[in-house]
Formats: sequence, C-alpha cells, structure tokens
Amino acid sequence: MIAVQLTLDYESQILSAGVWGDQKQAIAHLEGLESALERISTTAKIPLELYDPDGSLVGNYNPNQG
Repeated sequence: MIAVQLTLDYESQILSAGVWGDQKQAIAHLEGLESALERISTTAKIPLELYDPDGSLVGNYNPNQG
C-alpha cells in the first residue's frame, strides 16, 4: 500500500490559492497531483490511499481493480 498524507502547510497553500488566487490553477494543480499519484500506483501495481493532514482518508486508487 502506498499511503500519502498531505501536510497542513500544503493544504493551506492550495486552499489559499483557490480562495485568494487563481482557482483554476489550484484545481489544475490538484488534478496534476492526483494524476501523478495514480501513475505511480499503476506503475508499481500497488494500491494508493490519500490522507488529509488530520489522517482522515480522502481518496484511494487501486490499479488492480477493473
């Protein structure tokens, strides 16, 4: 299992960019991160879990399903 936990600083920066800056750029950044993590998971053939700074699961990806 690949487990990725976002830091509070990272989350704050993205939220700030979305609220005070360019929301489209913030969304594009998050979509790029999601895509990159899925590629890593697919290449390694290992499931991925993404956690917020508090440790709550916010998403997962399993390259072995489907």
